[in-house]
Amino acid sequence: LDVEGFERHALAGAREVIKERGAEIGIVIETHPSLWPASGTSADELAQEIAGLGRRPIALSGQRDLYADYGHLLLEPLQAT
Repeated sequence: LDVEGFERHALAGAREVIKERGAEIGIVIETHPSLWPASGTSADELAQEIAGLGRRPIALSGQRDLYADYGHLLLEPLQAT
């Protein structure tokens, strides 16, 4: 999905499927921090959504700050299910 700033919303909409399927679902998101204010999202809200899914973000495109820099994040499961 190419959601241009609505990353948190897309993850929230898929929350039940992600939790139900667990580690068998691989997730990579392209983040657009500069667009989050227009979508009503903050870095803290995205971080909370990711943590609430039992995932941890890993930078795939060299971001120094996962939630301030544009880039791609692998959402790695905290534990295999």
